[in-house]
Amino acid sequence: MATKNWLDVLRAALVEDGGKLEDFQIVSVPYVAGEVSVTSYVALTRNVYDITVDYDLSFEAMIAECGCDRVDKLITADNFKISGDGKVKADIILLYFGRDVSIGEVVEKMQKLGLEPAKLEHALAFGKKFAVEKSIVFLSSSLEVNGVRLVPCLSTEHTLGRELYLPLFEDVGEGGNWFATIRRPVEDADPHR
Repeated sequence: MATKNWLDVLRAALVEDGGKLEDFQIVSVPYVAGEVSVTSYVALTRNVYDITVDYDLSFEAMIAECGCDRVDKLITADNFKISGDGKVKADIILLYFGRDVSIGEVVEKMQKLGLEPAKLEHALAFGKKFAVEKSIVFLSSSLEVNGVRLVPCLSTEHTLGRELYLPLFEDVGEGGNWFATIRRPVEDADPHR
């Protein structure tokens, strides 16, 4: 009787559970290199969400389709430039640390996994398609106001319903926030950086 490699068994289980092989591949190289624990590996493969960003929509239409009960008044087309053409598919991969982390630690983990921070347009497309049951931070879009850096967060954790708000950049590593990422373009992907 042949013994199966446990990585092959995990890959088969992921696909059987509705996952995509790309989800497996994004973390298999860092895992094999010893950079991702088994627990992190399984968590990553279960937190992948396919979205489509419709760049043909106006900023206001993207906000409306996101379906938020409250949107911070500073989240405007003037403050957050969104550029692109047509409909672009992407996978949002949510990272969760389960503890307070520094932003540097978050970015380092993203780089090791071949990921980059997601932008506001990804947040809006995510909100349009999926229920938001946690606080999700989108680090790649930010706004500086009076020397203070703010980043978009999509959440239902406050009593205001679903909201898109701007917490302080320095505070987003506290508590149970999730961090939205996307895969780096293939020519930029290097899991060993």
